[in-house]
Amino acid sequence: MQRILDPAQIEAFAERSVPRVRLPDPASLFTRRAQRLRTLAERHSLGDYLRLMATLVEGQQVALDALRAALVSEQFARQLGPQIELAHDHRMPLLAAAGWPRQERWREILGELCTAAAGAAGFPAGVRSVCERILASPAAQIEAQADLLLPPGPPGSMPRRRPS
Repeated sequence: MQRILDPAQIEAFAERSVPRVRLPDPASLFTRRAQRLRTLAERHSLGDYLRLMATLVEGQQVALDALRAALVSEQFARQLGPQIELAHDHRMPLLAAAGWPRQERWREILGELCTAAAGAAGFPAGVRSVCERILASPAAQIEAQADLLLPPGPPGSMPRRRPS
């Protein structure tokens, strides 16, 4: 049976603080995902691919743990608070892919992921070959490829890459 709320009850619900976004636990986000991928890989026609993705996801967890430690030491959270408020006030996304500058650190993380995938056993030689080619590529080439993956920013937006 459906119940009709009176205005006082509606106001009481409105006063509650409901989180706008429910973020995952970063300490276990990728670890749980890797476990799920490995479970799905068992007796699956795409098992090799799912195991490769699990390997990459485990690498993402290692990179995320290191990044979180670095951000704590850089007091990133203190800088992020005002950015979140500004985005909220203007109803804009917190991180716009087309207008957010990439830090050089992303290439280090890409290198770590490629190293993990290249060193993992049980994958076709092509996986190792592609990873080694990425690891040997100059930074400018990697940046140019990343630029091609992202949509162009709006006119007048800041460049994605930080100036060298």
